[in-house]
Amino acid sequence: MNSDFAVEYSQHFAQRLIDKAGPKTADQIKLAWKLAFSTEPAAADIAAGEQFVELQRTTIREQSPKANDATIQQRAMATFCQVLLSSNRFLYVD
Repeated sequence: MNSDFAVEYSQHFAQRLIDKAGPKTADQIKLAWKLAFSTEPAAADIAAGEQFVELQRTTIREQSPKANDATIQQRAMATFCQVLLSSNRFLYVD
């Protein structure tokens, strides 16, 4: 799931979340979960998502110190979206 297609789609997905859910990371994660899995995320899923996105933001800031906050958030959310789309929920039918 690291193909150019998957990365590009994740970037578009992330921008959709930012546009529709607003600036709060938790709201973006909730919407991503609903759109990807058609279920409400548990509080633990939201918390884990927020931790993941914050870690990504920190990493991106270190790698690209001149990047602005909007770019950092979009790139962090794109990585989160890529993780969602690579999850086992898309590999197995319950």
